[in-house]
Amino acid sequence: MSSADERLQGYVQSLAKNHISLDGNLIVETDLTSEQNIGAMRKLLETVDPPTAVVAFNDYVAIDAIRYAKSKGFDHIYFSSYANLPITSYLDHPPVVSVEQFPQQQAERAIDILLRLIDAKDAPTEAPIKIVMDGKLVINLNN
Repeated sequence: MSSADERLQGYVQSLAKNHISLDGNLIVETDLTSEQNIGAMRKLLETVDPPTAVVAFNDYVAIDAIRYAKSKGFDHIYFSSYANLPITSYLDHPPVVSVEQFPQQQAERAIDILLRLIDAKDAPTEAPIKIVMDGKLVINLNN
């Protein structure tokens, strides 16, 4: 997924910008299933120096990781994620930071493009459209 690659590059660039060396052992992949999300968190917690913060691909991954970490007694890990799902507010320890991605606006843009392509069905094929929408960093200070 290009979003996974872009998020990883953001992580790597952020470390470099802050003069923090990259530890490849702290980068784990998941297919986004609960089983693999838990396995990824298990792998992180089994490192010699377990992380104090985790950047998760999205809130679903974060929820699985938070639940697993808490079940193993790791109550003081900070989590950040993408999506800012309302359900995370029901967690005892929701992600400290989440990136709101405005899914309704994304859907509206996608439908507008789809309708325009349907209306232009007999017109020459348009070049692929790449749209980048700004997210919003949401900080949860109630942790």
